[in-house]
Amino acid sequence: MQEFSSGVRRSFEYLQKERAVIESVYEVVLEKEDFIIYRQDIDITAYLVSQRLKRFGYVMSAKQRQEVEKNSDAVIGGEFAIGKFKNLLFIAPFCNYRMDKKYKEKCRVARIPKHIRPFLYQKGFDIDFIKSLILQHTKMQS
Repeated sequence: MQEFSSGVRRSFEYLQKERAVIESVYEVVLEKEDFIIYRQDIDITAYLVSQRLKRFGYVMSAKQRQEVEKNSDAVIGGEFAIGKFKNLLFIAPFCNYRMDKKYKEKCRVARIPKHIRPFLYQKGFDIDFIKSLILQHTKMQS
């Protein structure tokens, strides 16, 4: 082990630098009741989803990571809902809760991803507040 100690040390230094770079390109906009919104400067969706789900003891397969990278809305393992709008990433527990039409329409107008809406409804989140966060943190894309 001693003969490789300098190489191992260098590897850990590289990993720390990579982590610092990754952490500098996203920000937690809101975290409440297992619900989180990230703002991303570059698309690191698979990384953020993987890290978030690991906190709940769920490890994504390679196929699930590919699904997350390809789709802006997805359900992972029947347990977690993932949604993207512009540079924002939404992650919440997945649920099939029936929403009233008024709430559903407010979510649509606010551009909240479809798989996230039932969780917000069930927990009584204020959509106007979420909408203000979306407007404040989305970058203009053409």
